[in-house]
Amino acid sequence: MMFCVASAIDTPLVSWLLRKLMCYSVDVRQAGYTYAGEHNDKNQRHGLGHAEFHNGDIYDGHYENGKRHGSGVYKLVA
Repeated sequence: MMFCVASAIDTPLVSWLLRKLMCYSVDVRQAGYTYAGEHNDKNQRHGLGHAEFHNGDIYDGHYENGKRHGSGVYKLVA
C-alpha cells in the first residue's frame, strides 16, 4: 500500500526519506514487521528503507528486489 503521510516513525532514515521523496510507502505485513521506504514497480522493497520487526530488531539500509542488499545497519534487541 502506497501513500503519503507525515511520519510517526522518528528516525534519521525516515526523516531523510521524507525530505527527499516528500512521501514514502508503509508496508505492514502479517509476518510481523513494518517497512517504510522505497519500492520498485513490482511493489517490492527497493532502495533505502527502514524495517521494524515484531521482536524489536530494526534494519536501516538498502534493499534490492525485496531483499536486504548492500549497506545497512541491523540493530538486534538484546
